[in-house]
Amino acid sequence: MKIGITGATGFVGSHLVRHLASEGHKITAYGRKSIPPLPLKEYAEYISWDLDSDSLPSQFDGDVFIHTAGFVEFWGSYQEMYKTNIEGTLKALEVAKNAKHFIYISTASVYDSFKGKHKVAEGIHYPKRYANNYAKTKAEAEKIIIKHQNKFDRITIIRPHAIYGPGDRTLIPRILSSIRNNKAIIIGSGKNKFSITHVGNICYGISLIINSKPKGLKIYNLTDIEALSINDIYHHLFSAFNMKVQKMHVPYSVVLPLTMMLESIYKLINSKKSPLLTVDIARQFTQESTLSLEKIKSELKYNPPYDIKDGFRDLNVWVDSLGGVKKYISNPINPWEGKL
Repeated sequence: MKIGITGATGFVGSHLVRHLASEGHKITAYGRKSIPPLPLKEYAEYISWDLDSDSLPSQFDGDVFIHTAGFVEFWGSYQEMYKTNIEGTLKALEVAKNAKHFIYISTASVYDSFKGKHKVAEGIHYPKRYANNYAKTKAEAEKIIIKHQNKFDRITIIRPHAIYGPGDRTLIPRILSSIRNNKAIIIGSGKNKFSITHVGNICYGISLIINSKPKGLKIYNLTDIEALSINDIYHHLFSAFNMKVQKMHVPYSVVLPLTMMLESIYKLINSKKSPLLTVDIARQFTQESTLSLEKIKSELKYNPPYDIKDGFRDLNVWVDSLGGVKKYISNPINPWEGKL
């Protein structure tokens, strides 16, 4: 197939380009960089396109258009995220209008984060309020895409949760950055379970989706098969990185006022960089957050190849190839760099 992919210089997009090209598809990769990373050229035709700009590239002439690009951060103004996540999605829909199938990489953040989630299914209604502008704008983008469902043969929305793996610049760097004196703070007991998503399982799921037959609108949760406790996630991460780290449990009631103070300071100085810990992240650390996979299993026979041991082992190899943990957490990393 001819497949277009936005966000090709980012985490998920870079993996999709490699994966789908390796399956024999012809890839058109879109990214905001004016000059693409050299390895990307081996897999795809590259078109420079900044979603925040007013100009649009030529209409995509192909079968499937996958929109992964977005403002992925839990800290930032609504205006910034609106421009990328909502206006950018409208632009992607326009560029892709001749494609048969539009796929949107959304997020489990569109579910209510003010309360715990136990195997939450796709049919749940959007909440009335959101804990951050990222979740709010991703949900609004979903609603826009759903309104366009009659303009494509197929529209698919996938909702991963806590994406990790080689190229991750958000989740694991935040955890590793929080370690002080070989101690890692866990808010609450750490017994609450989380669904997480290896980026390789997203690639696997996308292959199932583009090769499936049903037309119309489909929405799927997409995560690893096994949900794990926070304690287990930290254990597997530190084991994979051969790190001896003591886990320190701190009650949410103690952490909450500190995160509120941090947020106030960061807002006061108008910081573009997020605090290491926010009120929203602290709250979610103490809740169960698991997604139901029954729909994608029953409709697509979803049986993903990666689990957390594979994922953290692959991530460690990639981080080592970049120069180690310190470089990984201190510098902006290009997902096309390093050894996969």
